[in-house]
Order: sequence, then structure tokens, then C-alpha cells
Amino acid sequence: MFKKITLYTVESPNTLINKIVGSSGDFDNFKFKSPTAMERKRMGFSPTTLSYEELVGEVSGDVVLKVTTQEKKPNPNKVKFLVNEKEEAFLEANPEETSVTKQITKVFKEEAEEEVLQETFPSEEKHSFVVIRKDGLILVEGSAKQAENIISLIRKTIGSLPAIPYEPKGDVLGMLKGWVQKDVCDTIVLGEKATLIDVNENEYKAKGALGGDTKVAAILKEDSAIVTAVEVGREYIKKVIVDDQLVFSGITFDKEFIEDEESEATSLILQMNEVFLLVDDVIGRLK
Repeated sequence: MFKKITLYTVESPNTLINKIVGSSGDFDNFKFKSPTAMERKRMGFSPTTLSYEELVGEVSGDVVLKVTTQEKKPNPNKVKFLVNEKEEAFLEANPEETSVTKQITKVFKEEAEEEVLQETFPSEEKHSFVVIRKDGLILVEGSAKQAENIISLIRKTIGSLPAIPYEPKGDVLGMLKGWVQKDVCDTIVLGEKATLIDVNENEYKAKGALGGDTKVAAILKEDSAIVTAVEVGREYIKKVIVDDQLVFSGITFDKEFIEDEESEATSLILQMNEVFLLVDDVIGRLK
């Protein structure tokens, strides 16, 4: 849980939270179910780890949702095999034809994909948590595209959701560059990975002890050089990559921090709190 976080904001969080809590029954209409024989993908709400039944959870006034996604990916080799069979059968049935047109092949491919799809077993379920905080910040687990799909599902469920991607108020690039140049070591500690763009717009992925990397130092001497992503750590978060879009990815917690907890609900709340501290710390540096 909480492997990658994309941020959104909403202007009237209390109104939204009350609406979600008051519409909790509507979430049953979009409860997760595995894809049917002819479906490639399904997305829906699952009971939050806070409860075995409730689809809408609450922690200290914040709303917690859990979205489950499952896909079916037809084997391309099986599809290709069936298309070839169909083309051979077509040519045998139509000896006057010397080849199969692209249009007919397209039809055969669509038919083959449907046939293979029906016998394809769904992939493992993937879960994403959403936390709508009472301060208006929304944390969505997933990439920008995945987050938008999840926001769209919530919007469809409750009728409207005026959430927009979070826009940092300060200089994110300046902050990231400063972390590497100054070997940041306060509540946030510099990690061992960074992505740099030099004056010629060449990308350099640095690994290891960034503070002692002479190439990193040489690149960052130039004012126009930038850092687009940096690995850092913070207390119980062993490592996380913060990028120039303020997306937090590759979040890894200390093993002991997670394993010591007896219940999944307690573990979820503790991880939420640590992610909150991280996000708020970073955002606070941009004000």
C-alpha cells in the first residue's frame, strides 16, 4: 500500500467529505467485481482495510477509499495463431483469392481477440488507496493516469468531484537541486538516486553516494542544469523518489515498522500518517 502517490486538491473538502460519507450507499453500485468473460478490465471499490464490509472509511475526519482493478490480457501469440488459422481457412474456401486483405485480417484479429479473451484468466487484483483529507489535499495511490481514472470513478459514483491536480506554489526544481547540492540531511535525508539534466539537455541518472559524485557536482555547477527526481528518506520511510511533478514513487517503509503491527488496519493508519508527514514536509519547504 502507498507505493506511489499523486496529489489532487479540492476547494471545499468538508462539503466533499460529508457528501461521500452521506452517499456511502452509492458506492455499493460500483463495488468491485472481476471482469466478465468479454471484459478486458474492471475497476470498483473494495472494503477498506479499516473494515471488512464498509466501502467508505474514516480516520480522524479524513475519508479513506480502496479501489481495486483487475485486467485480462489475451495471449498475443494465441491471437496470432488463430488469425493465421482463419486466413488459411479463408483462402481454402475462396481459391480465387490469392491473399487476404488488410480489412479481412483486421476482422479476423478482432474475432480471435474475443475468443482468446473469453478463456483468459484475470490477472491479480491491484489495490489503490485514496485519502481525502479535511485540509483539501487528496492523495491517490498510482501514476497520473491511474489517479485520473480513480478520480473519475469517484466522480461517477457521487455525481461530481471538483478535484484538480495539485500545483506546487514554490520552486520544485530548485528544491530538488538544492537537496542534491547541499546533501540534505534534516528530517529528510538524501538517498542514492537522482535524475539530472545538464546544460545540453542530456539526462544523467546518478546512483550511489550523490554527495561524493564528481560528475553530479560538475553538472550542477551550471545554473541551467536541473534535477528532475531525487531519492530521499524520512524516518520510517526508507526511501522514496520525489520528482518535479511532486509525485512520490517507490515508497518503501522500514520492514520493522510494518511487520511489528498485528492488524492490517493499524498498519494502514501508521503508513498513512508517515506518508502525510512526508508530503506535508515537502510541501512545507515550497511555501
